[in-house]
Amino acid sequence: MSEPFYVMGILLSSGLALAVVTWMWSHDLDAAGRVFTAMLGCYPLVGAFVVGELVASTRELSVVFYNLHSAVVVLIVPLWFLFTVVYTDRIGWLTRPRLVAAGGVVGGLVLLQASNPLHGLVYSEYEFVTAPFVYVEGVPSPATGAIAALQGVSYIGGMALLGYHYLFETGARRKQTVTLIVGFLPVMAVVGVWQAGLLPGPVDGANNIAGAWTLAFVALAVFRYQLFDVRSLARKRVFEDLRDPLIVLDEERRVVDANDAAVETFPELSNASGESVDDRLPEIVDGNGSFVPEFARYDDESREFDVTVSPLTTVAGTHGHSLVVHDVTATRRQIRDLEQQSAQLERFASTLSHDLRNPLTVADGYAELAYESGDVSHLESTLDAHERMAQIIDDVLTLSREGRTIDEPERVDLGRVVRNAWSSTETGRATLVVEPDADVTVYADRTRLQSVFENLFRNAVEHGIPVDAGESGEHPNLTVRVGRLGDGFYVEDDGPGVPPAEREQVFEYEYTTNEKGTGLGLAIVEAIAQAHGWSVTMTEGTTGGARLEFSEVDVVDDLPGTPSTQTD
Repeated sequence: MSEPFYVMGILLSSGLALAVVTWMWSHDLDAAGRVFTAMLGCYPLVGAFVVGELVASTRELSVVFYNLHSAVVVLIVPLWFLFTVVYTDRIGWLTRPRLVAAGGVVGGLVLLQASNPLHGLVYSEYEFVTAPFVYVEGVPSPATGAIAALQGVSYIGGMALLGYHYLFETGARRKQTVTLIVGFLPVMAVVGVWQAGLLPGPVDGANNIAGAWTLAFVALAVFRYQLFDVRSLARKRVFEDLRDPLIVLDEERRVVDANDAAVETFPELSNASGESVDDRLPEIVDGNGSFVPEFARYDDESREFDVTVSPLTTVAGTHGHSLVVHDVTATRRQIRDLEQQSAQLERFASTLSHDLRNPLTVADGYAELAYESGDVSHLESTLDAHERMAQIIDDVLTLSREGRTIDEPERVDLGRVVRNAWSSTETGRATLVVEPDADVTVYADRTRLQSVFENLFRNAVEHGIPVDAGESGEHPNLTVRVGRLGDGFYVEDDGPGVPPAEREQVFEYEYTTNEKGTGLGLAIVEAIAQAHGWSVTMTEGTTGGARLEFSEVDVVDDLPGTPSTQTD
């Protein structure tokens, strides 16, 4: 290689280094980015001093340039090690005393190298190599070996830190780390090749030219993976420290990374890198392939989650999404508890002020008549009023207990609970039909769910079969049917039904068409449904009777069955 081509190669690589340094410095950089940029800024200086050595008009001037570029090289490798320390999050190593001591040693060696012509401690003398062109070589001294040892330890230590970091990182950070490792391998390789006599010219010039390979990889890391973008690094810190599950997906919705909280909450994300999130966590997408805003999961307990989706963009475009999953189970339970308690307080106040006042007034009136007339027959009406008040009080207490939010539902066989409730209710000659699709598993409180069906069956019999049905023949054989809805179930009968204008009133406390009833049966049903997080509505049955539909029920799976009929 002739000297002009060698000089041109150094100038091109130095120009590339200067352009990358200028570009990087114009971006927001953190400590690691600034240290790295300072290290890269040494490359143009080395190149300029090497070119100065080669084109100097006198040998004395060549020696000056030789010591200058050697001094800058002494600074590069410690800066490299400092960068790897910061990049791998070992800031704790950089205490003030250590930084002052290390800075003093490195600064002293730089000055010692640059001023060698004055004292000859680093190089005892200088030789001029003439082939393939003229350049300077210093004759080593013991101090030269100490400087070389410092550089070797710094270089190997930095590569070791990156290697260790690679083993314990995932996703884009691993790609960044590999980029750095591969990018700086030529530094050591060039030294070895030069020492073997296979490269011409000064070793610092060869390293400067090889630096273009390094800078290409660094530019890739910075541009493609935003290695030193402070926003990217801030996201990494949030990623590691965030207590909520955080999942990173690429543009194909494959899992790129997941923080510890995500793997702990969703074990199926462990070792899921490169796999579709639709397969590993299907609850997080809907039937159209879009991310859901919220979902529920049932493992050992029922848990509810909100999902926040954010696109991951760089100057090159959108490269994927991040999903932050918030466990809102406790919050939702508290909200439902408060809503239930508020509604119950209002209803209890209405019951106490209205429903209890009426029988109390009746009891007082008949007791006064009995006292004034001495006719004890009036006391029978007084006892009836007291009995009605006792029923109201019992039902209000039931509402208070049954209306509490269900915190820990269990897997319940719906069909079995229906049949148990029918067996424990006085249903006369009525018939129960459980459709095959009602044999499903739901998440519910078994005891309170049975209470729902007992109240519904009792209500159907009381209002669907008149007291004189045995004499008139009207609706003597009431049929109650339980079947499956898309997101719940229904209970209907073939009795007289409820007029459309009154269907919204049936859940009110005071609603009843039976003089002996308290009007709280369906109110209890609604309270239990709301405690589960379900919705319940009254509509017309298939054959014109009353039908209650329960929706938003957590149905787990279908249990194949056959139609079953049960009579009391």
